[in-house]
Amino acid sequence: MARQLPPLNALRAFEAAARHLSFVKAAEELAVTPAAVSQQVKGLEDRLGQPLFRRVTRGLHLTAAGQTLLPGLSEGFDRLAEAVAEVGGGTDDDLLTVSVLPSFAAHWLVPRLPRFSEAHPEVRVVLLATQHRSDFRGDGVDAALRYAVAPPPDVEWAQLLQETLFPVCAPWVAERHGLREPADLMRAPILHDLLADGTVDTKWDGWLAAAGLPDLDPRRGSGHSDTTVAMQAAIAGQGVLLGRELLVADAIARGLLVAPFALRVPAPFSYWLLWPQRTARRKAWRAFRRWLDGEVDACRVSPPPE
Repeated sequence: MARQLPPLNALRAFEAAARHLSFVKAAEELAVTPAAVSQQVKGLEDRLGQPLFRRVTRGLHLTAAGQTLLPGLSEGFDRLAEAVAEVGGGTDDDLLTVSVLPSFAAHWLVPRLPRFSEAHPEVRVVLLATQHRSDFRGDGVDAALRYAVAPPPDVEWAQLLQETLFPVCAPWVAERHGLREPADLMRAPILHDLLADGTVDTKWDGWLAAAGLPDLDPRRGSGHSDTTVAMQAAIAGQGVLLGRELLVADAIARGLLVAPFALRVPAPFSYWLLWPQRTARRKAWRAFRRWLDGEVDACRVSPPPE
């Protein structure tokens, strides 16, 4: 039986506009005008006999019908792209696009990527260093590395690492302030993280409680809203930072930072490896995931002796 489908261009226009919630951004993706996208969507709505968007002052909202239609169309276009790439020799086994947090990319992943390229010269890895969370629908992202309490729904995932938190500082800072046991922090400057709204991140609280120092106020030192800046401040000797295991591993190995205390506490967040089902079938992805697991195992930071 013949498939009764609306015109492909109308479906593409709706899917792009629904992902972006914008006719302008959809037009940029499809290399047409916003008016053309709007016209294609209007034609699709007329054919279906119901609206797919609610037009509001500052953009678009999907109607219930639009929300029902979008997931199936996105998956369908993904499958079409995979089939064409497989037949045409596309990029299935030579290009892997990974979305990653900028701090993780700068301090951990980028320095190690040459080893992956040497072991797998047939695979090209493209990193998108961004805070934006990919939904893997038409944005070209094959996998993502994220730092969160739990993985999002509707994707495949693996916990890359449940890391630990512990204080780190420049070697001369530890020496100057005689940092040999946690109580010595009372006489050292502290670096703390700032959240997006300007408030102080409470991650120091768990470590200080475990160390028996609940009265030490981490807010007395400098605050930073960017992890990379906070790391550089610690390396420069501005104070003691509560470091995340993976991010400080290389700086410790190079002697730029030291971890003066043995006490570690589990981080409330984990590193999650996320990917859509279509990525799981790719050889490039399987090679990258095996390599990534090995790199994580190799860089765990051993605590100093008690």
